[in-house]
Amino acid sequence: MTSPQLSATASHKRHRSRSLVLFGLLLILLSQTPPKSEAGRSRVTIHCPVDGTVHLALITISRNQSGGRDSDGCVYSIEGNALTVHALDDVITCPSCLYSCQKRDLKKSINKNEGQFSPRQKRLVLKAVKDSGIKVSQSVSNSESIPVATRHRLSVVCYKALSEDTGQSTGQERFYASLLLQSAWIERGLSVSQGGLSSFRPSDLKDGLKQYQGLKNEVGSLQHPSIREIRSLERVLQQLDSLQGRVNQQIPAHDAVERFRKQELERAFLKIEAELRQLKEEAKGRADKAAAALMSNEGRTLQLRLAQAALRLGLRAEREQSLKDLKRETLPRPLSLALAALEQHIKNEEILIREALGYLKQVPKSTEDGGEEVQLLKGDLWRRLGENGKARACLKGLNSSKKLWIQQRAKLLNSLMKDG
Repeated sequence: MTSPQLSATASHKRHRSRSLVLFGLLLILLSQTPPKSEAGRSRVTIHCPVDGTVHLALITISRNQSGGRDSDGCVYSIEGNALTVHALDDVITCPSCLYSCQKRDLKKSINKNEGQFSPRQKRLVLKAVKDSGIKVSQSVSNSESIPVATRHRLSVVCYKALSEDTGQSTGQERFYASLLLQSAWIERGLSVSQGGLSSFRPSDLKDGLKQYQGLKNEVGSLQHPSIREIRSLERVLQQLDSLQGRVNQQIPAHDAVERFRKQELERAFLKIEAELRQLKEEAKGRADKAAAALMSNEGRTLQLRLAQAALRLGLRAEREQSLKDLKRETLPRPLSLALAALEQHIKNEEILIREALGYLKQVPKSTEDGGEEVQLLKGDLWRRLGENGKARACLKGLNSSKKLWIQQRAKLLNSLMKDG
């Protein structure tokens, strides 16, 4: 007869054996699980045509226009709770040799068994990448771990090297600009994704301006009355200063009576100005004390949404004002981090837009072959950078375009530039 102790030991061994078998099966299943994907994106195996490195890359597998469209052509998709731009994953970089190209070219070359470049082409690409001075961390293991801007800049380097080899180096400026502009759009997408999914999804510029006004009204309803009072006083002070300048110009300086009158007016102006500034300081004190209590997390989030909407619309001054308003108080850590990330992405976007404009400047201004569309795009991009003089110079002449939509867009863009 088996003792209870031996029976228990045997039972424990059988249980342990079954556990080991189940654990082994689990390991097999895990090893066969496909690489993790994100909403609307999937990992695919890429074979680099330059050095043969096999690596995984995230590829966008579904796109929609639910996130709206910006005036410069940036289109947004929404998959689940994620807002992404269509240009995301468009450029793939080999983590080993840094060869970079659009995924459509990579897929085409591989699917048609044309993935291997000639030895000369490989040398040209590798030399161009090395000479570009673009650095990437040696620890990267896949394409998406390389910064977006770096991938797109490298793609320009590689396409240039290959086009020079085929004697097609001229006339490619628009294409190079599009690669850099796409990376600027991705940076913008990262900016407007900070703080979660936004309901601001304009179908076009007019729709965006309408939605933006609605957001402004929401933010205004949450602001302390003293903040609005301060802005009103600031406008009155500006008007007073302008009025004083005009009065000084109109009163002749050679007449003694008029000089006395001028001195009396100056004293009156100074007294009014001093009273207005005192009122402004008092209002500021009230606003500062009440800000923490009245600006709830909802209000702060709305202010962030307003800045993001202004960014998408290219309203630079309004965006900066919204960010300035947000910084007037201590923010919760999540919102503070979101704001810091947003500002960094904005800086990155503007650098890339300038690089894209560098190539667009070289595109002929001919009305044929999309020349007017390029001028319109350049005007919009300069407007987004706050360089309204350059923007107007690009838009000049488009009012007489034979294409009605170009006339209307140029007119609308001009109307959004209030100075410069």
